[in-house]
Amino acid sequence: MWIDARHASAGSPAEQPARGQLAAWRRRCVASRRAASTLQVILALPVLVIATLAVFEFGVLVVIQQAVTTAATEGARAAAKETNVADANAAAVAAVNGVLLVHNLMIIDGDPASDTRMVLEFGLAAPIDTGDPGLACTPPASPVLAANEVRVTVCVDLTKAPLLNFLSSFGFDLTGKRFEISSHAGRET
Repeated sequence: MWIDARHASAGSPAEQPARGQLAAWRRRCVASRRAASTLQVILALPVLVIATLAVFEFGVLVVIQQAVTTAATEGARAAAKETNVADANAAAVAAVNGVLLVHNLMIIDGDPASDTRMVLEFGLAAPIDTGDPGLACTPPASPVLAANEVRVTVCVDLTKAPLLNFLSSFGFDLTGKRFEISSHAGRET
């Protein structure tokens, strides 16, 4: 029953209970809306938190992948400028470390705590492995290098990389995963 405000003040005593019922009904509606809003927040907040963590984690993964790609490219360019394998390896390690050090990653020969590994293929010479010996890092089988080409493969273990692995409890676990990026360049003569 709807009561017009103009007539409610001048209404008879019989209309007074109706006005009280209207006020009670309004209070119930307001309480019901507040409860619905609270329920919506309770249901939506975990989804928003997980989505925010996913965006943050994928952003960090993209930055690390780009750094590993740049490190492999710079390592191949630096190695291509050298004439012998030992100098090429030293130049490639220095170039790769120059890029990866910004992300708290570094190739240290024979150190399992370095979490990174580099494989240098210098023309037809045997590949040289540098870095974490426990990290599997296999250069691609193709294309086959010519005598005047250099390929650098950089591997980074994502388990130990500067990642927080937020989403591991939601099924997206980075344990045991790695980035493995190769780049090749022609040697300068």
